[in-house]
Amino acid sequence: MTIHPSKWENCVTGKAWLQNHASHDAIECKAEVLFAELLNKLRLCSLPRAVVAVSGGSGVGKSTTARLIREYLEAQGIGCALIGGDEYPFRIPVLNDAERLRILRQAGIQGMLREGVYSDKAWRELHVLQTKMVDADPKYDATYPWHKVYLGYGRKALSEYLGSQAEQDYPAMQELINAFREGKDEILLRKLGDEEADFHYEAGDFSDKRVLLIEWTHAGNPNLKGVDISVFLYSTPEETLERRKKRARNANTDTPLIALVLEIEQIMLNENAKNADIIQMMNGQILNAAEYKEMIGDR
Repeated sequence: MTIHPSKWENCVTGKAWLQNHASHDAIECKAEVLFAELLNKLRLCSLPRAVVAVSGGSGVGKSTTARLIREYLEAQGIGCALIGGDEYPFRIPVLNDAERLRILRQAGIQGMLREGVYSDKAWRELHVLQTKMVDADPKYDATYPWHKVYLGYGRKALSEYLGSQAEQDYPAMQELINAFREGKDEILLRKLGDEEADFHYEAGDFSDKRVLLIEWTHAGNPNLKGVDISVFLYSTPEETLERRKKRARNANTDTPLIALVLEIEQIMLNENAKNADIIQMMNGQILNAAEYKEMIGDR
């Protein structure tokens, strides 16, 4: 490292910082409350560099929140490198969406065969639903006697894939975390892109960075080691889906498959969040792990 940072305990307290910041913007107000809590956690760090992970469901506001946190840190003279987890799936977005769909459908049909409900008639009915991209909608359980089996098996297979080491390149993210904690000034950063030919690495300058801020749906996954402060942004699947619709990032935002993915991801995230250091609700309220566990119960 080329920098010699002062001790974290010399940073301003969250309370003192918050007294001088009172935005009238709802999103910024929420981020300010979170940042004040983060400052208090940073003051307890023992190493010169800190890794902060911000996780939460797709569309919960991770990118905006992380960007504001970086701005607040930089304003305090604390260099911050912001890394987006969208670069760390093995497949580009369109191919990963296709893989999720393939897993659901193949497992669903194999389940129908296993349970003895597959037939030419059932396949023709299913094919119509698949063509309309509504085969993941549970409402069809009441219409077709085979659909509950199809969706049950498909859901199970999808649950095993989402956020797994088959979908996400956790070793690559771990290499980044390790390099940062070791004090390296230059670190190669993975760039996935939107086309297969886009994949490459770029050198990143970390010589003046004290905080590595990771913004990623799966940043709270237990596969990642060396995270000093884990932040979880909570939202219900319904809230997440509504935000996704508003930003319209994906043409398939409003499909039953996306709703199923969000529902499965929420269950996974709820479990990972039990170990988070800071949990923030959609209304800005801060919870600790014990309060969060009590709130979600067995969900």
